[in-house]
Amino acid sequence: MSTPVHRATRQVRFQHCDPAGIVFYPRYFELLEEIVTTWLASLTDAGSEAALLAARGEAPRIERLECRFSRPSLLGEHIDYTLEVRDVDAARVTLDYRIQHGTEERVAGTIVLRWYRFAPRPEAAALPPTLRTRLGPPAQRT
Repeated sequence: MSTPVHRATRQVRFQHCDPAGIVFYPRYFELLEEIVTTWLASLTDAGSEAALLAARGEAPRIERLECRFSRPSLLGEHIDYTLEVRDVDAARVTLDYRIQHGTEERVAGTIVLRWYRFAPRPEAAALPPTLRTRLGPPAQRT
């Protein structure tokens, strides 16, 4: 079975930048979270994050995020996000991500998402079975 990969492109807009027209670092992560949660929700039976929250009261949330900044992105550029599944367990998905402009790496790292149920109070939950199936077999832990 091949490793699931997801790609998305976003244009750098004024709202993502500081006054010099350079992407303000936290904006990379806002876009990354949007792309990741939209993709993962689309792989469930619900089909979208809003439907997932409405139907199941569940969604992924960032548990850990590592990054390496290589070069700034500028206003107007199109940046490509590539997500590759590294690991899947009962409640978490670990993804390697790359953010590039053309062939130039801008940011790269790893993101760990934990699945949560939000009612009656936020608590860890198991990944939906459909999502686990579509992302691949559970990791063999040692």
